Amino acid sequence: MLSKTILALGASLVAFAAAAQQPIEMKLATATINDANHAWLNEYKTRIEQRTNGRIKAQVYPAGQLGDISRVVEGLQLGTIEFSNIPPAFLLGLNPAFQIAEAPGVFESPEHARKVFTDPAFREKFTRAAVDKGVLGASVWINGQTAYATHKPFRGIDDLKGQKIGVRASKVEADVVAALGATGVPITFTEVLPALQNKVIDGYRGSLPVMFGRQFQTVTKTATLLDDTIIPVMGWVSVAWLDKLPADLRQTVLDTAREMDDWGSANGARFEQRSAKLWTDAGGEVITLSKADRDEIVRRASAVSTQNLSNHQHPQTREMFGLMRALAAKHKG
Repeated sequence: MLSKTILALGASLVAFAAAAQQPIEMKLATATINDANHAWLNEYKTRIEQRTNGRIKAQVYPAGQLGDISRVVEGLQLGTIEFSNIPPAFLLGLNPAFQIAEAPGVFESPEHARKVFTDPAFREKFTRAAVDKGVLGASVWINGQTAYATHKPFRGIDDLKGQKIGVRASKVEADVVAALGATGVPITFTEVLPALQNKVIDGYRGSLPVMFGRQFQTVTKTATLLDDTIIPVMGWVSVAWLDKLPADLRQTVLDTAREMDDWGSANGARFEQRSAKLWTDAGGEVITLSKADRDEIVRRASAVSTQNLSNHQHPQTREMFGLMRALAAKHKG
């Protein structure tokens, strides 16, 4: 009887040890594919598996495989999805302050924006702005500047009057397209291409590399570079999942993501530099507005968004916008 008890105990210990050695799953989700978001997650997968000696096993799910952005955000909150790359404006439902990230007229260039978003005084506040809702910003980087993919060629300041332009979700974006006489239509990214194909919307405002990655040029043909705002992306990690990790793994997950801030911005710049050529090589047309039209659009949009954000009813939105503008002045030039 004693020998049977010892054997049973030994088997239990072996089973426990085997279970303890099983790698921890980490799902990395993005709504896009073949772009800087997708490349960032592939790089993070490599780094986190190396840094943890395989204790974490990561899997990348591009192209909305785990659901649209709203479903992914819910998954992050519940802990059923561990990590995702999403522009902060998509999370304004968790905190209205996230819409300040794409205010027009604040930054001179993607590099200027990178300096502000990674400045510790801003980064620490902004990345933690939804931690009470179960989502923590682990990385922040610049994906590039804005472009418009449209059915009707957008060659001048009046060409989008009366058009319906798909936007991410924020009041700031609605203000920007309103400066063009257009109407902003909030739409999740996985629904944009079908909406363009079915003429539900007349165009979409976003990142050219992201739009090329999803083959927008096969539907809209023309893309207009406007760079009226900068598009940041944040790597979001589930707080519920983090809390279950051993302390050393938790720190490694966060440190590895933070160390990729600058890598992400450099990677975004590489994708943006080649995207215009790829778009035209694929049979599309890339349009650049005149400086006069571009400056007038930014002037109109920034006047409205600055007024709205500076006087926003949400105190943290006002505070964060003021801090962002102050740091933009500090890092200018």
